[in-house]
Amino acid sequence: MNESEAQALISILHCACLFAVDYEKNPEKAVEGADEVLVYLPGPDSAPDSPVPTIFEKPAAKKEAAAPEIKVDPLTLKALKDAKSSGEMVWEVDAFFNLDLIGDDQDRPYWLRTVIVAHRASGFIFRINVIEPEAGTCEAVAQNIFETIKKYDQKPSELHIRDAVLSKALGPIARELGISVKLKKQLPVIMKIKKEMSGSLHP
Repeated sequence: MNESEAQALISILHCACLFAVDYEKNPEKAVEGADEVLVYLPGPDSAPDSPVPTIFEKPAAKKEAAAPEIKVDPLTLKALKDAKSSGEMVWEVDAFFNLDLIGDDQDRPYWLRTVIVAHRASGFIFRINVIEPEAGTCEAVAQNIFETIKKYDQKPSELHIRDAVLSKALGPIARELGISVKLKKQLPVIMKIKKEMSGSLHP
């Protein structure tokens, strides 16, 4: 945590304490209704014990996260299109923070992200890879899918993904390759793999 992050956390904790006091004194005032939320407005130099102005305002509308555009060079695209399509073949794909693995860039440690591409029917792991910290998740996942298709010279009929942004990002290129992308709440094969990975590190 750097200095600006620490100052932000101090301010947030200050407001949280004030909210706890306000709620204990008058719950109805602290939580006015579902359509409005209580907002604390601390100044940049407010002391830890100073009062903080408050207002009620309507919460901002939740914006749908934008999906990055995944670009593929012509040669790679041709190789992907030429790969065999084996009928009903479903791959589960996911990227997640592996809380058992920590990287170190000399300044501060960070949780490593892992990508898994697995065959849903058999549980076979086509690819498991660590994403570099500076890499975008969607781009890294797409690259791992492409590498899997090229290595095995076959492409799935469906990709099952649990992240909406990732699903949206992969949609255009998947359609071009004749692959269906389906958003799933759970990925049973990858869930099992993650449990086994955690168990091997913490027997």
